[in-house]
Amino acid sequence: MKVTQKPKIIFIPYPAQGHVTPMLHLASAFLSRGFAPIVMTPESIHRRISATNEDLGITFLALSDGQDSPDAPPSDFFSIEISMENIMPSQLERLLLEEDLDVACVVVDLLASWAIGVADRCGVPVAGFWPVMFAAYRLIQAIPELVRTGLVSQKGCPRQLEKPIVLPEQPLLSAEDLPWLIGTPKAQKKRFKFWQRTLERTKSLRWILANSFKDEYDDVNNHKTSYKISNDFNKDKNGQNPQILHVGPLHNQEATNNITITKTSFWEEDNSCLGWLQEQNPNSVIYISFGSWVSPIGESNIQTLALALEASGRPFLWALNRVWQEGLPPGFVHRVTITKNQGRIVSWAPQLEVLKNDSVGCYVTHCGWNSTMEAVASSRRLLCYPVAGDQFVNCKYIVDVWKIGVRLSGFGEKEVEDGLRKVMEDQDMSERLKKLRDRAMGNEAHDDQTIARILAEDESLRRDGKLGKRLSHLDSIPHTPRVNRQIPDINDATLDHELLSGRLATYGLAELQMEGDGNCQFRALADQLFRNADYHKHVRKHVVKQLKQQRKLYEEYVPMKYRHYTRKMKKHGEWGDHVTLQAAADRFEAKICLVTSFRDQSYIEILPHNKNPLREAWLSFWSEVHYNSLYANGVLALPDVPTRKPRRKHWLF
Repeated sequence: MKVTQKPKIIFIPYPAQGHVTPMLHLASAFLSRGFAPIVMTPESIHRRISATNEDLGITFLALSDGQDSPDAPPSDFFSIEISMENIMPSQLERLLLEEDLDVACVVVDLLASWAIGVADRCGVPVAGFWPVMFAAYRLIQAIPELVRTGLVSQKGCPRQLEKPIVLPEQPLLSAEDLPWLIGTPKAQKKRFKFWQRTLERTKSLRWILANSFKDEYDDVNNHKTSYKISNDFNKDKNGQNPQILHVGPLHNQEATNNITITKTSFWEEDNSCLGWLQEQNPNSVIYISFGSWVSPIGESNIQTLALALEASGRPFLWALNRVWQEGLPPGFVHRVTITKNQGRIVSWAPQLEVLKNDSVGCYVTHCGWNSTMEAVASSRRLLCYPVAGDQFVNCKYIVDVWKIGVRLSGFGEKEVEDGLRKVMEDQDMSERLKKLRDRAMGNEAHDDQTIARILAEDESLRRDGKLGKRLSHLDSIPHTPRVNRQIPDINDATLDHELLSGRLATYGLAELQMEGDGNCQFRALADQLFRNADYHKHVRKHVVKQLKQQRKLYEEYVPMKYRHYTRKMKKHGEWGDHVTLQAAADRFEAKICLVTSFRDQSYIEILPHNKNPLREAWLSFWSEVHYNSLYANGVLALPDVPTRKPRRKHWLF
């Protein structure tokens, strides 16, 4: 019985906890629908997540990030960026070009946008993944508009700090909500360039999978500061938009998928706090966690918050990294955990279990998207202190739009007590939380159709078809696959070349010269399909694979032992023929259009067997001598068409 191989999908998250976690949930969703996920992370993260999830059916692969110690995570945002841009691309490229690894699609976290170009060059469909609230992406997408209208400078600096930022269907934003305004002015400028580069790379995407729900900004329509989105607001200069597929909140999908991710946390969770929670009164405990990346509020704020929590007299559970616990006020830990039994402090809490516990009445949070959605799923009120990135936009929705939380103005005793009182005493907040939970969690976000569209709609690899439309008047002849004939003598070859040159001039076509090293057919196909002739080995590999897997389609045209023929075609420098052209058309689902030097056959169309072609490849064929890649006159001068200096030909005459 023939075993059908599952289509492989590579997932590339940005190397941070809040990005890896939703990507793992997305991979499990694809796994449950018959795909074979491969998750690629730096070595330091790979070691943490692979061992505890090895029986799921997800393959985990490690990427070198250039760190001296494989266990040491990158120190900051910019060291990660350097690693992603300079060290990781070649590793992914080698994987995508492996002979035995057929990758159906690559799903790329948009903050790891370096992988988009790699997948494009290798001819693999690529989908973007936005791991947080989609409203934050729309703010990034508005960067060109913000620059055009003068709200921010070319370097990303706000020009009018007091002036509100008004965007389509968004609440009023301020300069402090811009996600690149973190750190020193130099750091802010570098972050702004990072987002500009990311936005530019997303223009080649056909899909973006968003870890959010479709109705996230419905409430904004009733907000007096919003206005309806313009149809052209988010389009690029060619009028194109990636298709947005809402697949979130992803942490809610395990019950649907019947697949449980054993562990997504990079750190060991301290479950001892769960027993203490069980002893507390319902809705009484304050849970505090500011995320995993760093201690975002600083040592002085930690000390102030600690004393404010103690003064409140309310029970609390605080997830605080062990390094930062050393900066707590003297005697604080002993007083609140032993003397008063008021609270517990752990280095990392099992957050989902904590939020589900009925004793938790309020969550003091940095407003990270994963934490926000986990709180909504458990109907927990939020006391918000955003620190960086998308957290400010999330906070704006939590406080002003959804009204399920209160913004914390500071960490002093009065500020904390006022915030706790407001969030705990709002009688209507529970009802608003319930409505939002039902809206966000009520629908199965990534149904089979949504997931299937990632592979079914691979028009991202289609050519625009303009050349084909322009030459639609040409009459093609039926194509009969055949092996190469005898090479013509020099006189016939010269006449054939003159005939071909005349036809190309008549049709308004120009040749991109391919190296005459025996691989010219595969180079020309690689240039047409992937815009890179250097991928000829990749094309040859897949053509030979097609010849082996579908032998019955081709063997009648091969006047030699078929096994000998496929072995011959596998060799570098072996000339391709019309049988390999047919196999290429079938393998890549392409219509291959040949403008030839044949005396009686100027144009041949090679169509895939029993399939509608998804793209076109235009080649010139100097009969039995050489193939080149074809473009319309003038196109070769455009910057996106790869021009190469012709190398010396090694023809046999």
